[in-house]
Amino acid sequence: MSDFRQVLEQLGERVSASADAFERLDRRRRRKERNRRVMTVALALAVAVAGSLGAFVAFRGSARPTPAGTEQVFHALWPERDLADALGTQQRADSGDPSFAWRLSAVETVRRFASDALGWDDAIVVTVEPPPLESPGPLQIGVQTRPAPCPTPACPPGLLPRHASVSVERLARRDATGIWSVTNIEGEDLRLPLEPGQDVVSGQEISIPFTVPDGLELSAGWSYLGACSVVTSFGPVRRDDGRVRFRVAGTSFEEDCAAGSASSGGSAGSGGADLNRPVDGYVFVVEMVRGVEPIDPFTDQPAADFGQTPIAVAAVPVHFVPAAEPSTSYPRGAFEWCPEVADAFRISPNDQRLGGSVALRFATAMLAGDDATVADLQDPSVPRHAAWAIAGTPDGIAILGTAQEGGTLVEFGCGPEVAARTAAVTFDDGTGSASLDFTLFLVLRADGWKVWGSY
Repeated sequence: MSDFRQVLEQLGERVSASADAFERLDRRRRRKERNRRVMTVALALAVAVAGSLGAFVAFRGSARPTPAGTEQVFHALWPERDLADALGTQQRADSGDPSFAWRLSAVETVRRFASDALGWDDAIVVTVEPPPLESPGPLQIGVQTRPAPCPTPACPPGLLPRHASVSVERLARRDATGIWSVTNIEGEDLRLPLEPGQDVVSGQEISIPFTVPDGLELSAGWSYLGACSVVTSFGPVRRDDGRVRFRVAGTSFEEDCAAGSASSGGSAGSGGADLNRPVDGYVFVVEMVRGVEPIDPFTDQPAADFGQTPIAVAAVPVHFVPAAEPSTSYPRGAFEWCPEVADAFRISPNDQRLGGSVALRFATAMLAGDDATVADLQDPSVPRHAAWAIAGTPDGIAILGTAQEGGTLVEFGCGPEVAARTAAVTFDDGTGSASLDFTLFLVLRADGWKVWGSY
C-alpha cells in the first residue's frame, strides 16, 4: 500500500460515528444557503414581501376570502400573488393614483420587475412578442442588462450580462384598462417544463436540460402561498448527462393566521412527498455566481451589488397537490438504484469501522480519475455510467461525519432493510457552497466496504 493510501486510511478511521449524517448535511446546507429566518407582517395591499428562507416564513397580511361572486383563477408571481391584492391594486390604478400608473404598462411592469425583484437596475426591454398590447396577454417581453466593462482576457461570472423572457398578463381585469402581472419567467437557456396553474404533485421530480457553466451554480426551490404567509424551501439539485433534476413540494404546510404562525414539515432534501393539503405556490430555479447565497427573487430583497444578483431565473406559479398514496416500490426519491443486501452485514451500533477511509479513498479516486480504484471500491449494484454527486478536488474534500445507518433518505428511497445495512459518510467539498457537499452510502460485504450510492 502506498504512503498516500495509508494516510487516507488513517484519516478515515479518525472520524467518529454519528447517527444523523444526512440530517447534519441538510442542516449544513440550510445554514450555508439560508442562515436567516424572517417573519414580516404586511398591509393588505402590499405588492411585495421582503424576507428570507430557511424553510422561510413571511406573513403577508390578514387572511381574506376571494371577493364574493368572483370565480377568477389567479396564478401570478409578481407583484401580487393573490387575486384580492390584485383587485385592490386595480382599484388604485382606476382611481388615477399616480404611484400605480406603471401597472397599466406591460413594458414598465417588466422593467420594474427586473429592477425591483432581480436587482437588474440598468435592464432594458429589447423585445415584445405578440399578441398586441391592447390584449389581456400573455405577452412575452425580453429584458436584458447592459454589458458591463470587463477586464481582459475574460469577464468574471458576476459581470456577465443578464437575459430574461418575462410573461405578463392582465389578470385582475381582462380589458385594456387592466393592470399587468408577471406570470412566468425564463432565462436565456433556463426554463421549467411547467405551465402557470398546473397541478404539481408533492415529491414530483423536475428535469430540465441545462449545463451549469464554470463559476456558477444552480439552486432550486418551491414556495407555498397560504392565506397569510409564504413558506419557501430549497431542495438539492442533481446534475447528470447535461440535465439538472430536483424534487419539489416534498414538505408539509401548516399555518395559523390568527396566531401568526406557519410551518413546513419534513426535510426538503428527503425525497419525500409530505404535502398534506392542496396549496398554490410556485417553483423556481436561480443561477448564481458560485459562493453567493441563492435567493427566492419573489420574497428576498435583491443584492445591492450587481455581481451578486441572479445570472438567470426561471419560475412558474403552480398548484401543489398531495401525492395520491405513498409508494412502497423501490428505488424512489433521491435514488435510481438500490443495492441487494441479502449478503450484506447488518451494522452494529458498536461497529466503529464505518467505512470512512473507504469512502474517502473512493471520492478521492473519483475526483482524480483513478478508474481502477473506483471500480475496486464500487458496489456491484451500481449501474454502468452512473452519475455520482461528488464535487471538489482530491486534496480539498474532508469528512464531516459518519452514521451507522442510511437514515430517512435511504429508508424512503430503498427501504428499511437497505437503510439498516448502509453506512453514510458526509463530506465537505472544500468550498463555501453547501450545495456541493455530498454524502456517500456504503454496505459492508464479505470482501469489505463497498460504495453503492451518493447524494
